[in-house]
Amino acid sequence: METATTTQVPAPPRKKGGWTIASCNRRQWVWMVVLIAVSGIIKGGWGQVRFITEAIFGPMATAVFGGFFLFWGMLAAFGIRKFGAATLVMTLGTPFELAAGNPFGQLVWVFNFFEGLGADVGFALFLDRFSGREIINLAKSAVVGIVDETVGFVAIAVVLGLFTLPPNLVVVFYVTSTVAVIFYGIFAYGMYKTLLQVRAIPPSP
Repeated sequence: METATTTQVPAPPRKKGGWTIASCNRRQWVWMVVLIAVSGIIKGGWGQVRFITEAIFGPMATAVFGGFFLFWGMLAAFGIRKFGAATLVMTLGTPFELAAGNPFGQLVWVFNFFEGLGADVGFALFLDRFSGREIINLAKSAVVGIVDETVGFVAIAVVLGLFTLPPNLVVVFYVTSTVAVIFYGIFAYGMYKTLLQVRAIPPSP
């Protein structure tokens, strides 16, 4: 009596590092290099705008205008779709930012690192969505903005000693800046969709 033998085909090995910048393709690296230079130069000019408005209207102007710095980290996270992309873009863009005249000096290195890390952490909440065509949407972009602002705010507050201020002032500043960054996150999502439509960035996997 013959017995049928079945041969099981082993499952293909899972690709490691597919969700980090280690697995970026050439087009994504080019996109990162462009973002590093462009965002750094624009943020350098925006730093002067923030400095002037803060001098005129006080620190609450920073809560509103400061979110534009976080916009670039979120755009990197949305467009490149790899963990670490926002941190890399924001941090390596610092020399361009300082050269363009950002008046806040070497502290910008600290600001940019944590603001980029915040965007990466926020986007990481949706990394399990990589199998779908659409990775990010309007609601998720708002969540990424909240996470980005929270990480950046805590780090910067510790560095600058903001937690020594009266608690009500700290809470008002955080809430105001978070609301502003939600809109910057939605703006980053809109920019991402526009760049996707004109094929400036590769589509979602």
